[in-house]
Amino acid sequence: MKGSGRGTKGHIGIGTYSPFRAVAYLERQGIVFNKDSIKTDAKGNLTLIYMKEEIAGFAVHIMQKPAGL
Repeated sequence: MKGSGRGTKGHIGIGTYSPFRAVAYLERQGIVFNKDSIKTDAKGNLTLIYMKEEIAGFAVHIMQKPAGL
C-alpha cells in the first residue's frame, strides 16, 4: 500500500487474532518493534504495532484481525 503512511515503498499489515501473542513470539525471534506506533482499543488491548525496521522498503505492522474473519 503506497501513500502517506509509513514505509519508503508503502506498508504491509499482518492480521492476527492475538497481536500480543504474535508480537511476543516475534520478539523472541529477534524482531524489534516501534513502541511509539502502538494503538490500543478501549480496553487497552494491543490492536496495532509496527516493526522498527523496514523490510525491502516496506513498513510492516501487526494488527488485530476483526472477529468473524
